[in-house]
Amino acid sequence: MKVSLKTALTGLVMIVLLVGLVPAGFVLDRQLVGGLEQGVRDDLATAPMVLEGEFAAESGAWMMHAKEVAADAEVLAATEAGDADRVVERTAALVSAFPPQEQPLVIDAEGRSRVGPAVPTEIVDRTRTGEMPVLTMSTEEGMAVVAIAPVMVGGVWRGASGVWVPWGTERADRLSAVTRSNVLLMAPDEDLAGYTGRAEPAMGLFDMLARQPATEEVTRLDFAGAEYLVVSSVLPGGARVSFVRDMREELAVVPTLRAVGATVLGGALLLALLVGVGAATRLARPVASLAGAARQISEGDFQASVERSAVAEVDQVADAFEVMRDALAARIAELDSANRELEDRQERLSMLQAELVQRDRLSAASR
Repeated sequence: MKVSLKTALTGLVMIVLLVGLVPAGFVLDRQLVGGLEQGVRDDLATAPMVLEGEFAAESGAWMMHAKEVAADAEVLAATEAGDADRVVERTAALVSAFPPQEQPLVIDAEGRSRVGPAVPTEIVDRTRTGEMPVLTMSTEEGMAVVAIAPVMVGGVWRGASGVWVPWGTERADRLSAVTRSNVLLMAPDEDLAGYTGRAEPAMGLFDMLARQPATEEVTRLDFAGAEYLVVSSVLPGGARVSFVRDMREELAVVPTLRAVGATVLGGALLLALLVGVGAATRLARPVASLAGAARQISEGDFQASVERSAVAEVDQVADAFEVMRDALAARIAELDSANRELEDRQERLSMLQAELVQRDRLSAASR
């Protein structure tokens, strides 16, 4: 089956566009998804540093508050006098001037908490050597951060005082806002202390994370047919904070971007096709003109005009065709002239032969 030059060129343009743009669109789509995922990974990679920096800053303040309470003159005097109620009252009064999330913590000489959550013996014993620990711990009310300092009277350890701060869903919400991630808080006793986001994936991910060691490297978890990127950090005392990003939410914008990209790609294909058809038409018209002129010449019309082209090679063919047409017309004209001369000569020869025959007849008759 024969096709026109315009059709062939248009088809070629379509093939080139499809071969060039479709793979490019696929590559761009992969780069888009990869770029979005890499952005999530970069954000998650900074989450542990944000947590550590915030905890370190707050720990410094909590330690100073604990030291201030434990060194207060009235607290020391009440401790020396054995007035436990006065110690609790004075500690509460001092802590009331601190940020509202901080609560008073008083431990007596027997290591028992007079106010605040019960503190494990191993933590209390650290204050006996002069330490001022600030760490996470599990309490009956949930996870908390405690900051305690030794109460020394006459160089003798007489207990400890300080502050404690609840660490639960409120803290998880705060960290979630700062890091733009869902947050899971695991207390040192491996109980769920707080979380953000929907309960179902949070519980499932918590169970999965509890069976894995904490790592500050971004890892991928599959749960209920969905992919999650997770990074974890362990705080002093053993609490684990996990930052989670749901890739379905992160890539939710991809279908819209794909639709926009498909629209742009379709527009580009249409525009390119129109330009290609226009170029094919401009290229095919002079060639069609040459074909028409050749047909006219075959019919004896040597006045057929040839359309010029902006394409140098096609224009050169047109020039060569015109030269050939003019040369052929000249040759045919010469041949016609030669034929006419031959016919004239043939006619004169015939007349001469007839005259000679007539003379021969007359000569024979006279005899």
